[in-house]
Amino acid sequence: MSSISVNTITDASGGSTTSINGFTPSVSNMAGRNRIINGDMRVSQRGSVNVTAGGGTTYTAADRFSEFNYFGSGQINTSISSEAPTGFSNSLLLSVATAVPLSGTTGYYAQLGQSIEGSNIASAYDGDVTLSFWVRSSVAGTYSILFTNTSQLGISSGTRVYVAEYSINSANTWEKKTITVSLSTGSSSGTWVSDNTAGFSVNFNLGAESNRKGNTYLNTWGTYTTAPEFQSASQVQWASNAGATFYITGVQLEEGAVATPFEYRQYGQELALCQRYYQRFTGNTNVNLNDGALNVMHIWDSQTAFSGLILPTVMRSAPTQTYSNASDFQFFAYSNVKTASAIGYNGGSTNRVEVTASWSGGLTPGYSGWLRLTQNGWLAYSSEL
Repeated sequence: MSSISVNTITDASGGSTTSINGFTPSVSNMAGRNRIINGDMRVSQRGSVNVTAGGGTTYTAADRFSEFNYFGSGQINTSISSEAPTGFSNSLLLSVATAVPLSGTTGYYAQLGQSIEGSNIASAYDGDVTLSFWVRSSVAGTYSILFTNTSQLGISSGTRVYVAEYSINSANTWEKKTITVSLSTGSSSGTWVSDNTAGFSVNFNLGAESNRKGNTYLNTWGTYTTAPEFQSASQVQWASNAGATFYITGVQLEEGAVATPFEYRQYGQELALCQRYYQRFTGNTNVNLNDGALNVMHIWDSQTAFSGLILPTVMRSAPTQTYSNASDFQFFAYSNVKTASAIGYNGGSTNRVEVTASWSGGLTPGYSGWLRLTQNGWLAYSSEL
């Protein structure tokens, strides 16, 4: 039997090699390189999401990508766009519906990012990681990225932080960017977890007030103490420009100092990876629009029913529950139709939850029926980082 030759692959610089980041190119060992989930923005369980004034984390239209922000007024809208560079079908579009004021010293800022589970990134702590992505913006100039050993929301005293810059050279033009960071120099101190909590985050900065900008951590790892510098001093104030747009896709974070071609996963694989952190049940979108059967429930008393719900994907941790509106849920039992007045949650585990539904009364305990979602209703479970 003749031997099989190992094919060469082309790296981001255009060169050919038989070994990249310690791997030889083959089906078996090149899969799983990308630590970013949904980097090509194909999964969008939440749909379009608008980010308004306030503080904290709001998940965007693209699963696993959140906007971590703190500002007093303004609005940034997020949606999935078909505007994309060659090789991609989707991008995440951020657009400034109302300008965010970033000229004072209150501490306002805006970031787009993804937090990575420690168990998915720990193998890279003693070496380099390379981030590559495609970006397009109506505002050209210098942008920066914040890397941390925690979640976006977890930056506090003791956090290890690193800021890197990149340039958008031409407005409204797709450009590919590559940044390599040594984690080994950062992980020499601080806490770098390897469990199911946040071990690392990548944050694309979109603007900040003066006391959130500086070069203390530019191109170097540092331990965050009291200097609130999340963004470089040269960071563009994108969020302050009404009507500004920012598209991103092809986001990949991998071990090693070389950017390899983007790892395309099958849609079902990508969806399951996203559902580990968030999963949503929705109503029917065609045929019997108001008959989106969800699960069978047991009537406990005249106004309450209980049901166990098996989740389609095992989640990172026991999830929290959210839903659209109680009126989007209807309960059917022995020819009776009851519109819910409340949907409750009795807790659960990583693969099952207990749901309750309440109404005004009129049903007989001991019977069963089914809970269904109307066309626009949804029921969601989250164990986001």
